[in-house]
Amino acid sequence: MTSKAQPGEARQSAGGSTGPKSAEGKARSRLNATKHGLGAQAFPERFKDEIGKIVGWLSPAGATHDVSFDAAISHHRVAYVRAIKLAILARAAADFRAEHAEGASLDDDVVEAEALIRCLDQLAKLDTYQRRAYSVRRKAFRRLFER
Repeated sequence: MTSKAQPGEARQSAGGSTGPKSAEGKARSRLNATKHGLGAQAFPERFKDEIGKIVGWLSPAGATHDVSFDAAISHHRVAYVRAIKLAILARAAADFRAEHAEGASLDDDVVEAEALIRCLDQLAKLDTYQRRAYSVRRKAFRRLFER
């Protein structure tokens, strides 16, 4: 239960942390999503070879490197988000099995359903990235095969 003073204190405390005020600060913070995580525009070095292979597969005669590269990056992003989702599900299933490992034989359907329930919030958050990745890939492939 909160005291009568706490809501006022919370408002006063929040008054100092409402984000950037200057136009420069707002512009800088707007780019945070493109620098980190799944929304990042650049890929880590560990994916460089993989993307290079995809560019090679997608470079038909006459296609520019930029168009092939955009298609490869977007294709890789779709696969990467899918792999993250599968890893989350596998981890949730393994955790559920570990919790119920005391001699109980578990039906795979029950394990999968419980794993899905446990990580539904995480998967829903990834849907935003996945929808964007599909959209960007669709546009990139249209440009690639317009020629």
